[in-house]
Amino acid sequence: MMKSKMQAFIKDERGEFGIKQIAGLVAVLVFIGIIVTTISGLLPDWIAYVWGLFTTWVDKQL
Repeated sequence: MMKSKMQAFIKDERGEFGIKQIAGLVAVLVFIGIIVTTISGLLPDWIAYVWGLFTTWVDKQL
């Protein structure tokens, strides 16, 4: 009797993760990793560009 209650509890707590869901999660994580890597590689260029625009704007204002 105790064993069947434990088996029922474990069966209820297994969750809904299948191969397709795990593959989808891995694909999303890889995609996010590619985006973060690309942005972090381009970030210094973006900052330099924006800083250049800002300093040019300040020079024109003076």
